[in-house]
Amino acid sequence: MLILKERTADINRVIPIIVEGTHDVDTLRNIGFIGHIIKVNRGLALNVFSEMITRNFSEVILLTDFDRKGKLIMQRLTDLLISYGCRVNREFWEFIQKNYNIKSVEDLPWLLDNVVLNSEVSGRKEY
Repeated sequence: MLILKERTADINRVIPIIVEGTHDVDTLRNIGFIGHIIKVNRGLALNVFSEMITRNFSEVILLTDFDRKGKLIMQRLTDLLISYGCRVNREFWEFIQKNYNIKSVEDLPWLLDNVVLNSEVSGRKEY
């Protein structure tokens, strides 16, 4: 998990991350992401937002929440962005979704501090 988080943060230096809201942006900044982070909830329809993103970026990282609404937004954005010709990176989101039971991007600091670091201290490897 830690390695994947660092790799995603490195990729974010050149590829923007799309998140749902302001608190998600703040959370990613607090855990070390310094690249471009874009909020999807800006009052635009998802198709208009996706078209605008595709005009400006050839690839994006999607990191929506892990609850029902976040999953719906993730799938809709993935479909739209790909249909407009944008490459979509969901690796970090898919890893977290599969391996950890958190509901939002705002839970990532807790996950990193309490789950990942504790498991690394105990000898388990997390990717």
